Amino acid sequence: MLSFKIKPNSPILLLCLLVVVLLSGCSRRKATLDQSKKALKAFDYEMIQITKRLADTEAFEALMLIRRLPGIQLPFITSNDTIAGSGLSTFNMKRANGVYEYHSTDSLPEKISDSDSLIILYKNPKNQSKSYKLIVKSFHETLTDLGMVFPDNLDAEIYQNNHSIGKITLHTKFKHGIPATSDFIVDAGRIKAEIQMTTTFRRKKSNIELKFKLSEAGRLLIKAGIKSDVKKTLSNSLAYDAKNIELEVFPIKVEMTSGFCFSDKISENFFNDFNKNTKITLSDEEGFELGQVKLAQAPGRSRVNLIMYYNDGSTENLEDLLFSVRKILNMKTTMPH
Repeated sequence: MLSFKIKPNSPILLLCLLVVVLLSGCSRRKATLDQSKKALKAFDYEMIQITKRLADTEAFEALMLIRRLPGIQLPFITSNDTIAGSGLSTFNMKRANGVYEYHSTDSLPEKISDSDSLIILYKNPKNQSKSYKLIVKSFHETLTDLGMVFPDNLDAEIYQNNHSIGKITLHTKFKHGIPATSDFIVDAGRIKAEIQMTTTFRRKKSNIELKFKLSEAGRLLIKAGIKSDVKKTLSNSLAYDAKNIELEVFPIKVEMTSGFCFSDKISENFFNDFNKNTKITLSDEEGFELGQVKLAQAPGRSRVNLIMYYNDGSTENLEDLLFSVRKILNMKTTMPH
């Protein structure tokens, strides 16, 4: 057996002691109740401001308008075909291609010419000087071995008065009949969203990693990452277990580690089982722990409550404290028919 002797005044010993002190100090750093609430409110303000700036972009305004137009035919919003032998709906670009013009926002579009792309012309009803043109150059979906439809290609661009204001691209590669890599980018000028997905295949179970970034003029606003084990269930679907999630939005970092097994049948004691096997910790940019979050079911309702457990033992429903959380939990998505 090898052994080493370190003198009491050795620089190595002093360095080791310093590291131990720093590590132990970090593990004990707890924010006060006031510090925690101040950081949470700063996070809430940041989320509200990011949402406002995103909604103020010309690209977002144009996309929100077009999805409400009657008779709209677009990928992810409508389907116009089925995949042979499966009966599953899909969007067929060949059937949709052409140049379509909306003369008003309450009338069906008129096809004015043929095209090898899908081109939609429309105006802002509140400002007729704003003319929009959406060009979907390519789109395709693939039937996976699990019987699910997954997009593998999308290339679209939107213009305002012949000036490009946004681009959307998606590229997916498949392996073993399952998405192996996927890159999705929404470029709305100053604001850009990027999603990357990577699947690492193993014999019994695989691992999936998802990365999300939202930036403004090159400055990172939101960063998120998800790592999870994934395996096929008896019903030929995918179950995601052993999750690790990180989310960073100024000035907060959220870290979630969960050993909850979603492969098993969800029991009536879901919230208790999930909380026992999951740890959700919030910290600030200086490394102070703000507290932990647990899930709870709202009495008589199916929605989820996020309960903050502060370091002093007090608790609070984050929906009551944070407008952004309340907005997300109350969000209802409506799609055109």
